[in-house]
Amino acid sequence: MKAGPREVRRVFWVDNLQQIAKIRTTRPQLSKGDIMTSADTRLTGLRTTAEELLRELLVKYKITDKKGGYLFARDVETGAALTEPMQIGEIDESKRQKYCDYCQEKADRLLVMAREHGHVCSRQSRNPDDGQWGGAILVRANGVILSFSGLPELADEAYMTMLAFRLPGLDMPGPNFLEIADYDDPTVNIYLNLAA
Repeated sequence: MKAGPREVRRVFWVDNLQQIAKIRTTRPQLSKGDIMTSADTRLTGLRTTAEELLRELLVKYKITDKKGGYLFARDVETGAALTEPMQIGEIDESKRQKYCDYCQEKADRLLVMAREHGHVCSRQSRNPDDGQWGGAILVRANGVILSFSGLPELADEAYMTMLAFRLPGLDMPGPNFLEIADYDDPTVNIYLNLAA
């Protein structure tokens, strides 16, 4: 009997859970808003740019039920956290911990999947049954993962993609953008609308 998609996904995750757990337990503790090393000019202006962009996107896409979330960045080469999870915008008190955990889980999972399977976004390994969603992207040219949780799933990802374009220290070339936007998704129009 052939294994169905759910069974294939389960086996795939069992194989990678130990690696993800190891990454999650080695997160460095940083002071609020810090960048891990002085060499990380890749994220210069992160908080300000993220706040401004979030306000723009909420208006542009008429998102009224959600107004913020948590942002997290990780270095692909070393696996190190580049920031602590930072609140961007307004979040209902009851959802803060959930969004904080999700933004880190997305980045951690994408780190493993990028290294092992060449993934460029956490949507490629999403598993709603286990609370694993899209919302993290890999900026290949700079070796940075940007992750957000707090908006609808595709909006989290589109927000991180646009943030990568806006940050002066990151380089989001067209092919990397297309890898993310085109990944097995009929709702690519959210990306086409980013430039509108």
